[in-house]
Amino acid sequence: MMAADKKLRLDRDQKAAYEADFNVAVSAGAGSGKTTVLAERFVRLITERGLEIEQVLSLTFTRKAAAEMLSRIYRGLSRSGHPRAREQLAKFDRARISTLDSFCVSIARGGAGRFGIPGDFTEDEAGLRRSAEAAAVELLMRHRNQPAVRRLVAARSFDSVVRDLFADFGMNAVSLVREPDFAGQAEKQLAFIGREITRLWKETAGYCGEILSLEETEKSPETIKKAWAAARCFPLPAELTGANLTDLRDRAEFLGSGKSFSLPNSRSSNEVLVRLREIAGPMKEGCKKLVTLGTTLLFGEDIRFLGKLLDEYARDFLSVKRRTGIISFRDAAELAVAVLTEDRDLRSYYKREIRAIMIDEFQDNNELQKQLLYLLAEKDGSCSRGIPKPADLAADKLFFVGDEKQSIYRFRGADVSVFRSLADELEQTRTPGGECPSALSLRTNYRSRPELVAFFNRIFPGVFGQGTEPFEAVFGEMVSSENTPPDPDAGTAYRDRSRVEIHVQELPSAEDGDDDDSVSYIQAEALAAADRIIRGAEAGEFSFGDVAVLFRSTTHQHGYERIFRMAGIPFSAADPRGVYAEGPVNDIYAILRLALYPGDRNAYATVLRSPFVNIGDETFARIILESPDEPFPDSPPDSWFSGDSDRERYRQGQRIFRELTEILDVRGLAPVLAFLWYETGYRTALFSNPDTLPLLDHFQYLENLALDADRRQLSAVAFLDELAPLMGSYEKMEAGEAGESRGEVRFLTVHKSKGLEFPVLIIADAGAGGTNQRNAKPYYLDPEFGPVINLKAETESRAKPALNYFYERRRESEKKQDLAELKRLFYVAATRAEERLFIFGTPRLNREDRKVLEDLEGDERLEALVCTARTSGGTVKTNSFFDLLSHGLETAKARGEVIACTMHEIPRTNIAALGKTAGGLARRARNTGTSRGKAAEPAVSGKSRLSLLREFYEQPLPPEEPIRKYATNPTAMEKQHGLPPDYSRPLPVFSCDPILSSETLILAFGTLCHEAIEGLLAGTEPEITRELRSVFKSAGITESQQGELLSEAGTAARRFLASPLGAAAAAASRRVSEYAFWLPLDRPESPRLLVNGKMDLIFEDSGHCVIIDFKTDLFMFPRSHQIQLDTYRRAASAFSGLPVRTILVYLRGMETAELEEIYSSDELYGFAEAALSDDPPDASAGPSS
Repeated sequence: MMAADKKLRLDRDQKAAYEADFNVAVSAGAGSGKTTVLAERFVRLITERGLEIEQVLSLTFTRKAAAEMLSRIYRGLSRSGHPRAREQLAKFDRARISTLDSFCVSIARGGAGRFGIPGDFTEDEAGLRRSAEAAAVELLMRHRNQPAVRRLVAARSFDSVVRDLFADFGMNAVSLVREPDFAGQAEKQLAFIGREITRLWKETAGYCGEILSLEETEKSPETIKKAWAAARCFPLPAELTGANLTDLRDRAEFLGSGKSFSLPNSRSSNEVLVRLREIAGPMKEGCKKLVTLGTTLLFGEDIRFLGKLLDEYARDFLSVKRRTGIISFRDAAELAVAVLTEDRDLRSYYKREIRAIMIDEFQDNNELQKQLLYLLAEKDGSCSRGIPKPADLAADKLFFVGDEKQSIYRFRGADVSVFRSLADELEQTRTPGGECPSALSLRTNYRSRPELVAFFNRIFPGVFGQGTEPFEAVFGEMVSSENTPPDPDAGTAYRDRSRVEIHVQELPSAEDGDDDDSVSYIQAEALAAADRIIRGAEAGEFSFGDVAVLFRSTTHQHGYERIFRMAGIPFSAADPRGVYAEGPVNDIYAILRLALYPGDRNAYATVLRSPFVNIGDETFARIILESPDEPFPDSPPDSWFSGDSDRERYRQGQRIFRELTEILDVRGLAPVLAFLWYETGYRTALFSNPDTLPLLDHFQYLENLALDADRRQLSAVAFLDELAPLMGSYEKMEAGEAGESRGEVRFLTVHKSKGLEFPVLIIADAGAGGTNQRNAKPYYLDPEFGPVINLKAETESRAKPALNYFYERRRESEKKQDLAELKRLFYVAATRAEERLFIFGTPRLNREDRKVLEDLEGDERLEALVCTARTSGGTVKTNSFFDLLSHGLETAKARGEVIACTMHEIPRTNIAALGKTAGGLARRARNTGTSRGKAAEPAVSGKSRLSLLREFYEQPLPPEEPIRKYATNPTAMEKQHGLPPDYSRPLPVFSCDPILSSETLILAFGTLCHEAIEGLLAGTEPEITRELRSVFKSAGITESQQGELLSEAGTAARRFLASPLGAAAAAASRRVSEYAFWLPLDRPESPRLLVNGKMDLIFEDSGHCVIIDFKTDLFMFPRSHQIQLDTYRRAASAFSGLPVRTILVYLRGMETAELEEIYSSDELYGFAEAALSDDPPDASAGPSS
């Protein structure tokens, strides 16, 4: 767009940045061509300044941006005719072009060891957060009886304290390079509060003295008399103690409220009343502050204890990081800064190697990243002990690019004030008398049409305001890339035709009563958006693939997903919201659950009605009512089936279920899901129905979860446990970066849209507010006083005092910063549009808004609904994009400016008419020729889609080739081998044996015993898990009988822990229960086989690695488990390098049997091979000696 093939063409602003050979911060607005400038400047540094390609460090914020930068620079060097470009292109593999995170990692690896972190550390934010939560649970359980902990948990819930307080604190505040001293910061808080209370207490007493000195006359107003009475109630104690602190706080609360006396009217001419107002105004404000301070000090012991608790947690969490070698991106940046600060030789090396630094999107970084760059940009002759001052920087190394209006990652630690302060800091690197500017701007928008640029220039000055705070962005006018201005004004404030449309919905007021017959507001919005998209496609304005729908958050995205699916509009979602509530994931979850818990009737019912089986209504009812506990019995009665079709579908379900149960223990979760999706015909069933085509992407999301579970070595049971709370919900599923359009509408959050552009942009749900600020976070980080905790959830009444002065103070600052970022989010969202911008929203109206609207009708009412700058309690509301838009439009109107946009009312739709309305939209979508269903039809003349499908499915099937299985388990190996018993004798009975009437119950009881031992080792009492309770209930076991089973399991577990072996396990510093493994077995000229399983208990003790396998067998027959324990012995090398002992523990009678190794690796390979084949080896073959 701006660069020709042979000659570079830049506008004046771009050229100034391109030629800058001095430290500078470039403010690059939306669509201003900053990537082109960065890439071309890189080429110029090579060709004109003579730098080597590895001497230029180019950093970006995301991997996608780094890949784009790499590609642009390579193309720029390739098309340059300069000899230096060709020479350096040959060394392009040395180019330092990466994300800032990956560059930090490369520095940190060399010096991480000095901070106790292994050099081969890994960055895993999700894994580290799980570790942070686990450490928090352990901490809270250790201190569960402490009053401060009990109050904290009672106020916020245990899960919230774990997740939102400690784990969040660990991820964002615990440093790898500094010793924690949060107890010291707590003492600093209390000392400050004590000083402030003393100051305000004396100040208030002084005010009371002044009130009492006011002249009294017979005609003194009643207000004066009340003020005198109130002032007399505020004595000055000799000293402040805990005993009189509560009294002081209560008196201050009375004095600061209207209960004591009201402030005199400001229009009063009575000199005494005027003087009373002058005294009482600041006094009452001071009393309110005194109440908060006094309340905080009353909880001083809690603050002190929690400071110590945070120190303990920080040490625990740091220990986890050092032991596992897992760190966060923030940790990597912190390590890199610390390494360069302490290792001056390494810093000097990087300073010599890197002669120019360019960093993009710097508005999304923070002080830590700036410090890293300052260390690299230090003058060659300097070597500061800490972070270099701006005056110590080389004058020509740093080239920052960013846009303060596009800083939207505060939740990741971004600090826009750092970018805003760069120009002033870089000014200090100038040579005295130099004329080089420290700040440049790219003002021209090459992305959006002139009409859109004009709209942005009208509304965003009112949205952003003056930007007086360091964290507030300032809007500067954009310049359109085209010289043709918008059409002349048609004589009205809002043009009839425009590329900006605002679609607004008015909800009925509470006084009018809720309209129960109407669809939800989000569905009504989505219907209107779907209709507008289809109208645009019908008119040839745009196609489905041109449209993107942006959401501030995905909270209500599922409403749009549902309506678009009903309307036949193809779409993809970067972070889908309906995955857990839709059919595919629920069906796969149900069949997996049925395989693990055959007694689950709900899962059985779901599978029968799913595409896996899909039987008819009558057959379904008979099976559910008449079938036994076990699913898919071998010989179902003919009376179940309404016809041959249902019978065949049932047999198909039998085959799928049996194969699933066979492979579930021998394959990973991802291969199992692939079997269910591809080999059972499930995907084909969805693909053959246009209404279910949008659901095809759901498998990829679930498969990603399964791959992650396989990486973490989760069992199928553990995987389903993680999914269970999400099933049926509209929980967001993270799906990574937004991909390219394949001809469908794209759903994205504003954050995911960063760096992208779309011909047609819809901002959806623009009336939605953000997170409720009340009680939003349990703590904040105060820059001066450290972590400040909200000691108790706020009460509903705003009049009641807060419990932490610092928390309240910090929360007010956080509110302002949240608003500043909301403005930036709205700017980023709107400026993604190239051709058209549609805004759909439902504003939240209060009584003042409705009062303005009540006498208006038609277009006048619609304009007022959109444009009235709504207020709440006298303050302009700024909770949503619509509030900001309203304020921007009102501000522009007040300046007399013309706004190029049209306004449309969103109609309310009756629930009964929803299906009909959506069906009509679906027919229109199919007729546009751009829907996925239409595009998917084969372009073959003269043949219908149905005839083509029939031809395909009538072809003879190719011969079925056997599938080579590669994984088995020790149990299957033992079954195939079938050793004759060497000795076998009965073991003592359990009192609960009469209850254990089936193999399923015996296995479930064994699991209960294992879990009881695992729980006692972890310090928790035995209990029956939800899954086992379901198994017992399905088998007809009563609550009383379940209590007997639990009691027997607990007794067996305690007997084991009382044994020498159990005591050794409890005392082991390294111990894992249910240790999962994969053991490779090799044989020359044969394929590798895998054995997977789980060891009940493995630990290190007295120079040995001890493996324990618990048995609840009725007979003692150790040799029957020889293959299993020999397999465990070899797999233990992944856990420990110590010599291995393998021990069977028979929980009946607490007898043990230690087995020595018998089988060789080659023999184990043979057993595994036999287990995977249809022909087992000779059962009489014994082990080699």
